[in-house]
Amino acid sequence: MIYMGGKAKPGLTALALGAVISSFPSVKASAQATVCAEVRLEIKQEATLEREAFDAALEITNQFPNYGLENFRVDVVIKDSAGNPSGGLFFVRVNSKDGITAVDGSGIVQPATTASVHWLIIPGAGAGGVNPLGLKYSVKADISYKLNGVYQNIATYEDYITVKPQPALKL
Repeated sequence: MIYMGGKAKPGLTALALGAVISSFPSVKASAQATVCAEVRLEIKQEATLEREAFDAALEITNQFPNYGLENFRVDVVIKDSAGNPSGGLFFVRVNSKDGITAVDGSGIVQPATTASVHWLIIPGAGAGGVNPLGLKYSVKADISYKLNGVYQNIATYEDYITVKPQPALKL
């Protein structure tokens, strides 16, 4: 399972995408499809201020007992309301990781284990615009890895956050 979130908010938004993998080299397909991972992107807050950090947490369970998820990579994708890439307005940094070596394409999630990663995400100055109501952004995770020699890609559905401008005191 993959989870990304921040502070608690009423009306929690959760989106899920199941990745179904039915055949790989050297893996026998059964009558039922094998579920590799359940992917969920969740932002637990609806709004934030510019320069106010929030946490994004990712958890993935490798359900294959004999195969690691190699070359593991996660890209946090942020877009404005018009669909334009806006990641340059945000500072995104891995804050901690457990059960995984990296998320930059060199990482490994061992067979039959669960790994977690926490990011610190900070909207930069100007990300909230000039309207006191702020600007709305979509956030999703693009995940790629190699399973038993076959590259796989998973993308979560988008979730949304509103970034409000930093209050300014004028004297």
